[in-house]
Amino acid sequence: MGGSHGPGGTGFDLSIKPDLLKRVTYSKYLMGRAYDLWRQGGDLNAAQAVLFAHDSAEILMRVIADHKHVRLPDGFMPKPSKR
Repeated sequence: MGGSHGPGGTGFDLSIKPDLLKRVTYSKYLMGRAYDLWRQGGDLNAAQAVLFAHDSAEILMRVIADHKHVRLPDGFMPKPSKR
C-alpha cells in the first residue's frame, strides 16, 4: 500500500488539490454551523440552518465536480465570481 492508492490497493486516487481541500473544509464548517443552529431550536435558527446546509451541500457538489473534471450545465450552481 502507500502512495495515492486507497485502502486495500483499490487504485483510487485519494489526493486532492489544496484549493479543493480548503473548499471541502469550509463546506464541513458550514454544515457544522447548520447543525448547531438546528440544535438551538427556533424558527429563525431553523431557517438559517437550512440555508447553511444548502450552501454546504452546494459547495461540496461543486468541489466533487471540479475534482472529477466534470463540466456542469450552464447556470447549474454557478461559481462565485472572483473579486
